[in-house]
Amino acid sequence: MAIQENIANAIAKDTAHFLQPSSSSLAVATNNSIDANDIAKAPNSSDKSRFIAFLLCFPPIGFFGIHRFYVGRPNTGVLYVCTLGLVLFGWIIDFILILSGLFADGKGKPIRLWRPNY
Repeated sequence: MAIQENIANAIAKDTAHFLQPSSSSLAVATNNSIDANDIAKAPNSSDKSRFIAFLLCFPPIGFFGIHRFYVGRPNTGVLYVCTLGLVLFGWIIDFILILSGLFADGKGKPIRLWRPNY
């Protein structure tokens, strides 16, 4: 039981910041003049590439959580390797989050840019 609770706590910690509204999401909802590219270039965005994360999440290597190692989440990456992407349910959620731009890196910053400027 303790192992299951630890896994559940790790997953909840990884996804907790998605449930809290951010100021940028409120600005998008209230002001239609803000461009999606302006939001993507916000200082709180990750410097990781969403395109590379998407490619690494694509089957079959995505089932093993390789994308999680890329974005700086090695603990859940190992969990995905051992459980085949949490029996593919976690992989499906990650795939959707990456495509929607809500997937976050190891520092909690959302990965929004398809091709970041280095």
